[in-house]
Amino acid sequence: MQEEMLSEDSRDFVTALASGLEVIQAFDHEHPRMTLSEVAARTE
Repeated sequence: MQEEMLSEDSRDFVTALASGLEVIQAFDHEHPRMTLSEVAARTE
């Protein structure tokens, strides 16, 4: 199965970037390590 790459012109690219930034911002001084479930809960 061939994966489709997100182009910089794609709205999906911007959405993926925004989601990634939310994940990064979920980590802070009080939450330096989290499970995937914890990250999902903090980023909704």
